[in-house]
Amino acid sequence: MIKNIWISLLILFSSSFLQAQELTAIDAINKASYQRMLTQKMLNSYLKVGTNIDIANAKKDMEISATAFEESMLELLEFAPDEQTVETIEQVQASWRIYSLKVLSYPNKTMGSVLFKLSGKILNDYDDLLILLEKQTENEAFRLVNLAGRQAMLSQRMEMLYFAQDWGLPNKGIYAELKDANEEFEETQNLLLASKLNTPQMVERLNSTLDTWRFLKEKFGNVPSPLAILDMTNAMQEKMMETAAMYIEWTKQVKVDIE
Repeated sequence: MIKNIWISLLILFSSSFLQAQELTAIDAINKASYQRMLTQKMLNSYLKVGTNIDIANAKKDMEISATAFEESMLELLEFAPDEQTVETIEQVQASWRIYSLKVLSYPNKTMGSVLFKLSGKILNDYDDLLILLEKQTENEAFRLVNLAGRQAMLSQRMEMLYFAQDWGLPNKGIYAELKDANEEFEETQNLLLASKLNTPQMVERLNSTLDTWRFLKEKFGNVPSPLAILDMTNAMQEKMMETAAMYIEWTKQVKVDIE
C-alpha cells in the first residue's frame, strides 16, 4: 500500500505544476478545508486497517486521499497572495510531512496513539490557515464555505474517534473528544441553518445532514456495526461538501467578488 501511494505522489509531483489551475480566494478556502477533512479521513483508513475493517476500501481511500492532499497543497502554495500566507501554508505543510510519514506506515496501537495526538495539532494548523484566508476576504459566504467544510471534517473525526475507541487506543481523552465533536457539530449545523444566505436547497441539505447526525449520535452509544458508522459518517461528509459547493455556486450567481 505504502509503495503504491508514494509512486502515485511522485507521478503527481512531476505533472502538477504543469496542470495546476489558478485558484480564487473562495477556491483556496475550499481546498484548505478539504485538506483538513482528508487528514481525518486518512487516519480513519489507518484505523480501519488496524482493526481489520473494510481493509480493501481503506487502502484504496488512503491512496486517493494522499494523492488529493498533495495536489491541493501545490495549488494552495501557488495561490498564496502574500508572505504571511506562504509561511502559514508552509507550516501546515511541515506538520503534514510529519503526519503523513506516520499515517502511511503499517498500523499498530502505539503509532495510532501518536497519530491521534498529531491529528489535533494538524487541525489547529489548518484552523490558523483558514482564519487567515477568511480575513483576506471578510465575506459571509466565504465563512460559510469554511464552516461547511469543517462539518465535513468533523464527520470524519467522529468516525475516527469511534474506531480509535473501538480499537482500544491508549488515550484517555478519546471519549471526551467524541463528546466535544458531537457538540461542535450540532452547534455549527444550527449556525449554518440560521444564515440568511441559505437557499431552500441548502436548508434541505443541512437539515438532512442534521437528521443523519442525530441518528448517528444514538448509534455511537449502542455499539453499532462499524460499517453502519461508516455509511452515516461518509453520507454526512458528502452532504456537507455538497453544501460548501452550493455556497460557492451562490457567490457566482449573485456575482460576489471572489478574487
